[in-house]
Amino acid sequence: FSINGIGFFVFCTFAGMWLGCMVFGSVADRLGRRSMFTFSLIWYSLATAVMACQTSSAGIDLCRFIAAIGVGLEQVTIDTFLTELVPPQGRGKAFAFYQFIEFLIVPVVALLGWLLVPISPFGIDGWRWVAMIAAVGAVAAWVLRQGLPESPRWLALHGHNDKAEEIMRDLETKIAREDRKSVV
Repeated sequence: FSINGIGFFVFCTFAGMWLGCMVFGSVADRLGRRSMFTFSLIWYSLATAVMACQTSSAGIDLCRFIAAIGVGLEQVTIDTFLTELVPPQGRGKAFAFYQFIEFLIVPVVALLGWLLVPISPFGIDGWRWVAMIAAVGAVAAWVLRQGLPESPRWLALHGHNDKAEEIMRDLETKIAREDRKSVV
C-alpha cells in the first residue's frame, strides 16, 4: 500500500470518486446537468492524459485522484439526470443500460491492460497507452452526448420555463413518433 503500489493507486481512484460525488455533486444543481456532463468528461480526459505523461508514482496517483473526481461528478450527475429526464415507466431500462455501459468498461480496460501493459508499442509503455485510450474514449463519449438536452426540471427550477417547455415538447413529439412507429 505504498505510494508506488497498486493499492494506493486504487485508493486514489475511489477517494477521488467519493470526493467528486460528495463535494462536487451539488455543482450540477447550480450549473446544470448537461454542462456537468461536458465538464466532468473533459476533466477526466485531461487528467488521464496528463497521468499518461507522468514519470513518478506520486504524479500518477495525484492525476488518478484528480481524474476520479471527474468520474464521481459524472456518476452523480447521470443518476440525477436520468430521474429528471426519463419518464418513470422507462427509468429501470435507462438505468440498466447506463449501468451496463459503465460496467462494460471494467473488462475492456482489464483486457487492454492485459494486452498492452507487458509491451511497449512504438517505445511507449503499455500502461500509458491504456491511459490515453481511456482519455480518448471519454472524448468520444462526450461527442455522443452532444444531442442530450438540459434537464427540463433543472431549467424550470432556475427560471428558464420557456426552454424547459420547448424541450418537453420536443421529447413528447419524439415519443409520439416512436409510438406511431411501434403501432404500424
